[in-house]
Amino acid sequence: KHFTLSRGGSGLDDPIALEPGPFARMVRGIRETEVAGPADALHRLETEYGADRVRRVIGTGVKDLALSERENYRRTNRSIHAIAAIPEGALIAAEAVAVLRTEKVLRPGLGPEFLPVVTGRKAARTIPAGEGVTWEDLA
Repeated sequence: KHFTLSRGGSGLDDPIALEPGPFARMVRGIRETEVAGPADALHRLETEYGADRVRRVIGTGVKDLALSERENYRRTNRSIHAIAAIPEGALIAAEAVAVLRTEKVLRPGLGPEFLPVVTGRKAARTIPAGEGVTWEDLA
């Protein structure tokens, strides 16, 4: 769960994060559930919220992208970004790139798993500072 000092902050996750009081309540609930055990905890939740609602929240165990996640999906994942502008033709050194969250303003780049592929390659075009490194950027 995301934690924030204020849900009114400007961070991407602030609106969905928990402030200190609700976060502490969540932790207490988790600790109580650990003591009660899964069967008792499930029964308590079903009694309080209804079995159908609890089953929908628990889900199937398969991670599907929710409609509310689609717009920001690529922007909330980490990707490879140029730390400073990388000129066309320059070798991309490990120190020239970093794995960062794209957030709202930067172009998403390749996933972190491609860092070994990116470093040591020539830049096919100038990669602006902060922008994500894409396949098109690599020679």
